[in-house]
Amino acid sequence: MEKVLILGASGLVGKALADELKEGFDLYGTYSSSFTSLTESKEFQLEVQQIDKMRQIIRSIKPDAVISCIRGDFVDQLQFHKELAMELRSIGSTRQND
Repeated sequence: MEKVLILGASGLVGKALADELKEGFDLYGTYSSSFTSLTESKEFQLEVQQIDKMRQIIRSIKPDAVISCIRGDFVDQLQFHKELAMELRSIGSTRQND
């Protein structure tokens, strides 16, 4: 089963996506201030400024897909997504060598 990480799974769009995808995927999610509808072991508190924590989450889950529904300051989001792309590229190359 494919692993999917929804960044911002506690928001309006993230919750709707989680509800739609929960039957066919191994779902994980992040939240900022309120919990997601996922099980406790599959949800992580994450703020857009927490780049190192995002890396830890990505490395521990090794998701097949990431859906971003995060909110926050545009500059912070841009930096977060750049770092996210680099981290996903990094785990993708290690997965190819397995």
